Amino acid sequence: IKVGVSNNPKSRIPKLRSETPFDFGVIMMLGMSGIDAIRAERYFHAKYKSVGMRGFNGATEWLVTTGELLNEIREMGR
Repeated sequence: IKVGVSNNPKSRIPKLRSETPFDFGVIMMLGMSGIDAIRAERYFHAKYKSVGMRGFNGATEWLVTTGELLNEIREMGR
């Protein structure tokens, strides 16, 4: 799962699609203040293990998917 912050997802997602070496789907986008978005991103990246990818735009924002991570993301969307 990629956890990242964007102030313009309409342009960011197509850019990621063109630069990521595999296909992916968007499972959720949450609107929040910039400060809250940065806090959430830091939280998830500190708590969950990085996949460890390098070499393409957004590579460092991919986390190992776990049930716990998915549940936390779902709860944020409620």
